[in-house]
Amino acid sequence: MILFKNMKTKKIKDNFEYILVLLLLLFSFGFTLYQNLTVQHWKHYGLLAQSFLQGRTDIQEKPEKLLDTVPGTDGRYYFFNDPLPAVFMMPFVAIGGARVSQGYLSFIITLISAFFVWRILSIIGRENKKLSFINRLWLLLAFFFASNMVSVIYSPHPWFLAQNIGIMWVLFLIYEWLSKKRLIVLFILMFLLTLTKKNMVLPIFIYFCIDSLFFKEKFLQKTLRIGIVVLALILGSFTLFNYQRIGLSNDTLLNFYNNAHVEQEVLDKVQKYGFWSIAHFPTNFVNYFLAGPVIVRENPNDFHSHLSPPYLYPPFQGISIFFLSPIFLALIFLPLPGVRKTLPILGAFLTWAVMYLTYHASGAAQFGSRYGAEVIPFLFLLLCYALPDNFSKRAKAVIVFSVFLNMFLFRSLMSFYMNP
Repeated sequence: MILFKNMKTKKIKDNFEYILVLLLLLFSFGFTLYQNLTVQHWKHYGLLAQSFLQGRTDIQEKPEKLLDTVPGTDGRYYFFNDPLPAVFMMPFVAIGGARVSQGYLSFIITLISAFFVWRILSIIGRENKKLSFINRLWLLLAFFFASNMVSVIYSPHPWFLAQNIGIMWVLFLIYEWLSKKRLIVLFILMFLLTLTKKNMVLPIFIYFCIDSLFFKEKFLQKTLRIGIVVLALILGSFTLFNYQRIGLSNDTLLNFYNNAHVEQEVLDKVQKYGFWSIAHFPTNFVNYFLAGPVIVRENPNDFHSHLSPPYLYPPFQGISIFFLSPIFLALIFLPLPGVRKTLPILGAFLTWAVMYLTYHASGAAQFGSRYGAEVIPFLFLLLCYALPDNFSKRAKAVIVFSVFLNMFLFRSLMSFYMNP
């Protein structure tokens, strides 16, 4: 009788946990959809999609925000971000016009990414035999809503939308690499990633190259040859695309900053230190790894004054990765899964770090660093490999707390930065 009583109690607890995590996922995805459809401005990709439908590459209507646009002749504007998100917006624009919300596309991309995250978790679960179905649900919740991913999935602004689509391609690439490793599929996905967010190509490429070292020499050589072809096509396609648009054969950062609508403070910083410099490292390190929310006081100049709603809000450069993603702090204490799995992920992370910790900007007017979101798939992969058999209650509590704290902080961000 005691045995059956314990079994019944355990079943009730398991059912409650299933209901809890499923409700949290449903609520979080619903909140994401609401946020995506709430934002009704800065629709650069919608405007560019309208131009594509008309056989043009310029933006005919002046955007509400001119950042990352270059003025052309006859009042035309050119949006310099990579073009594939605008191609994805074309069906929505064809139905609802150029001002249709980019949030529809952003939410669909988030759902597709959730599918790939689930497939990756399934593969790891089959390999390690330790990721139960309920633990996969918790990790799915953690990846999107208890991590820095919220900085790109909650907002459909063009910069975050491109990041969201780019991360979807990275997840697709990781899934393909862990499952079938079809080189033609990897080639196509790398090319699509390039057309979406070309700076995201190098970390995943390094991940593949290092992981290839553990395979036969023939496979390594074949992979590297494909990679060289991919990079060559990347450079060629963007040179032709920008030459067709504005007559530039070399789309350098210098040309971009000299012509684009970039804040004067950014230009001054670039002129003083350069685009990439070790001088940027301390500031970027704090922004990416240490920065927390700012306290809101009734009198900002009086540190003795009481707090004022919303009490906390993100700094202008965004909240750091580990503040929004505390679950990844567990990597400090968990044993690493071995060189075979750790080294490729570490290579991708270090590649990302070299690229962005020495770059002159870490982003602005953002909830969390959108550049920081690029490294979340790799940290998540390492966490899944390193997790022990027992997924502790403390870890689940941290995930739940992070989900609601991120929602609260993001709502405060909407009132400070995200409105035009």
